[in-house]
Amino acid sequence: MKKPKCFNFPTASILMLTLGLAMSGNARAQVTIGANIEPQSFSVLELISNNTMGMRLPQLFFN
Repeated sequence: MKKPKCFNFPTASILMLTLGLAMSGNARAQVTIGANIEPQSFSVLELISNNTMGMRLPQLFFN
């Protein structure tokens, strides 16, 4: 029996690059959590709460 032929490195890398570029078309840098609205233009992550839950970030002090 013959061994099945596998992809060689250049073919596999070109295929992976093409798939990666094709799938990144829907990637978004700005998101809103908690509502179905667009985030403000100056925010990267926007959290909208109904005042029952929230997110608390640690305080950082610089000297």
